[in-house]
Amino acid sequence: MIAVDLLLLQMELEAIKPVSGELIARACEDVHDFPLVFSARTFDGQSLVWFDELIPAELRGRLSREDLLAFETETAIDVLREADIYAEASQFRTYTFPENVGAAMFCLAQRFSRDDPRIVAFGFGELAAEVFAVECEGEILSACASARQNAKAAEAWVVTHLNHRGKGMARQVVTAWAASLLKQGLTPFYSHHIINENSARLASHLGRVPVFDVTVIEQCFPCPGVYA
Repeated sequence: MIAVDLLLLQMELEAIKPVSGELIARACEDVHDFPLVFSARTFDGQSLVWFDELIPAELRGRLSREDLLAFETETAIDVLREADIYAEASQFRTYTFPENVGAAMFCLAQRFSRDDPRIVAFGFGELAAEVFAVECEGEILSACASARQNAKAAEAWVVTHLNHRGKGMARQVVTAWAASLLKQGLTPFYSHHIINENSARLASHLGRVPVFDVTVIEQCFPCPGVYA
């Protein structure tokens, strides 16, 4: 699957639906933190930008596509502020996994139900039904589950106990999670905020190659301005 198709797959996972040209819409009613602007740069050289369909056309026309495609957001945030829309930008990097992920690894991670008291105590009881975790003497040390999941893809959420970081446990649980999804025919994604060094280090240890970067401009709340 090419990078732009993977990008569209993750956008669908986040309930972001391209609808016409450079416009995006909410794929369902209960979407939170929907982006005003969504810019993407794939690692095979494509750059794209979309705008929330609820932003008036006149205001969209004042936003510099050239800047946004270059991930330069300051001008757009200033333009939005002039319209009483207070916004902030964040950048994320996303990775995928090869079909043979974990094939040569002895895996310590086990599969748990999210209803397992140990999983609930670790704070994963509200995530996906299956959780992959490293457990010792009745205590969960590291766990990974799907933060988002649909019929096509899922995105990882991983946490390791502070006292057990740096021991390779996160790699174990993420690998087990990804391998399980691939067996089900789903595409597993691993994403992190661009400034999160720990998550970037985990991606490096997993041997993952990034497929795209995304910059989103989102409305700050509480906010005195509205754009609908």
